[in-house]
Amino acid sequence: MRFSAAALTASLIGAVMAQTTTISVNVTHPIASDTWTVGKSATVSWVANVALPNNGNVSVELFHGDPTHQTLVQALGSGISQLKVAAVPTVPADWYSVRINSDSYSHYFFIANATVTAPATPEPGTATTTTVTTALPTTTTVSSTPTANATTTTTTATSKPTSAGNMVSAGSLAMGAREEGLGGFK
Repeated sequence: MRFSAAALTASLIGAVMAQTTTISVNVTHPIASDTWTVGKSATVSWVANVALPNNGNVSVELFHGDPTHQTLVQALGSGISQLKVAAVPTVPADWYSVRINSDSYSHYFFIANATVTAPATPEPGTATTTTVTTALPTTTTVSSTPTANATTTTTTATSKPTSAGNMVSAGSLAMGAREEGLGGFK
């Protein structure tokens, strides 16, 4: 019985030691509405759900690209809960993100430079709507001048697309029939 209690105790200790804690780091700055400016100071900050390894000291890196193809621009430094970037690196004006350690990314934020101060495109990974405008056919008006032997009808015809490439006529062209004995049109 003594062996069983020792084996059980060892099993419990082993199970407790084998448990791993998932570390979650949430970047609190920069956020999506932030704009950094080349050459100016900026702050990166984060919170973790548990005490981080290395006394909480993490690496902070600047990345560029869309969510599926990010490229490291440069290491910004390391810190504990925040990093003050003395001068934002000289990079093209565009959308960027920061990475904390190797798995926590910030929202995209814009880095402006002397010539470009606001984004010309939406941040990567956002849904965009493209509107395509096509020219509608012009309204056609048909008219004629009455003569002694004819009655003339004036009609307006308008065409509108119902779907790509399909046209319907919203009006019809009225043409008179030849009237017996008068030689004119009705």
